[in-house]
Amino acid sequence: MNNRREIVTVAVSAAIVAIVTLLFGYIAIVMRDAEYLNRGGAAILALTALFVVWQITRETALDATLERARDVGKTNARVPMLSEPSVIRRMKALARARVQIGVKSIRMIYVWLVAIVTAFGEFLHGWGDLVLTALGLVARR
Repeated sequence: MNNRREIVTVAVSAAIVAIVTLLFGYIAIVMRDAEYLNRGGAAILALTALFVVWQITRETALDATLERARDVGKTNARVPMLSEPSVIRRMKALARARVQIGVKSIRMIYVWLVAIVTAFGEFLHGWGDLVLTALGLVARR
C-alpha cells in the first residue's frame, strides 16, 4: 500500500477546492455580486463528479491489490528458515489481513474526501452569497 498516493490525492483535492473557492470569492467581490460565490459552490459540486470517477479508478486498483493478497495464501512457496507450516500459514494470513485493513482505510479516505467536498460545495452553493454579505465584503442587492 502506498499511503503517499492518498496524501497527495487529499492535498491536491483540497488545493483545487481552495483555488475554486478563492477564485469565485474574488470574482464576487470584484463584480460586487455575491451570487458568484454560489456559482463557485456549483463548480465545486461539478468537481465532485470527477472525484467520484477518481475514486472508482482507485477502487479498481484496490480490488486488484486485494486479489493479489488472496493469492498469497494459495501459493506453496517455502520461506527460508521457517519450515513449520503453521508459522508460514500465520504469516500469510497476517499479510492478507494487513492488506485488507489498508484497503479499507484507503476506501474510507476517498469516501470522506467526496463527502466533505460535496458538503462544502453544497454549502457555498446555497449560502455563499449570504456569507459574503454578512462579512460585509459585498453589499446586499
